[in-house]
Amino acid sequence: MKRAVTIILGAIVLSGCTKKAFIDSDELPVGLSYTSYQCEGNKGFQIAFDGDEFAYLNSSSKDYRLAKYPAASGMKYILDDGTKPPINGVTFIAKGDDARLEVGNILFRNCTLVN
Repeated sequence: MKRAVTIILGAIVLSGCTKKAFIDSDELPVGLSYTSYQCEGNKGFQIAFDGDEFAYLNSSSKDYRLAKYPAASGMKYILDDGTKPPINGVTFIAKGDDARLEVGNILFRNCTLVN
């Protein structure tokens, strides 16, 4: 019984720490300039950078706030929801004009900057 109460209390505390996966359009910073990527399989997405710390991804009519994450080379942003890779559901990796995006189990491969 004591163990069950501890587990329930832990779940309540953790649920208060998590953020939602996507943000509402009215939560986006004003004046973002989106860049488009075209990927294999006729897929694509748009991303905007708000300084160096955050990026805003628009994919499948949803907006995601991504936080910068250490990368060996190039840049890497992950979903700003309090999780860390490999648990994180959204990962954007880019170097030069080339990029890769993972949104859940959807993979955007061989992406190239188009504007």
